[in-house]
Amino acid sequence: MKSKDYLDKISIREGSDGVLLEGKLGEFYNLLLLEDSLLEFQCSNGVIRFDVKREELAKALRKEEFASTQIEEGKKDERHE
Repeated sequence: MKSKDYLDKISIREGSDGVLLEGKLGEFYNLLLLEDSLLEFQCSNGVIRFDVKREELAKALRKEEFASTQIEEGKKDERHE
């Protein structure tokens, strides 16, 4: 991040693999997956990187796609009632 002023909250819970970052990344520029294990968001207020494997990211995206499909199908059902 270019400045700590863009961060609203940082919380690290040791032993539970829990890290929470809240803030303002600004305008989104680019998203990269580096070396199949590092997800990088490039934004106007800085860069943030996450250690995540390609397979984990693909699995999370499939879950999100499934959830979105279920929501859309529910909306279609409501319109037909």
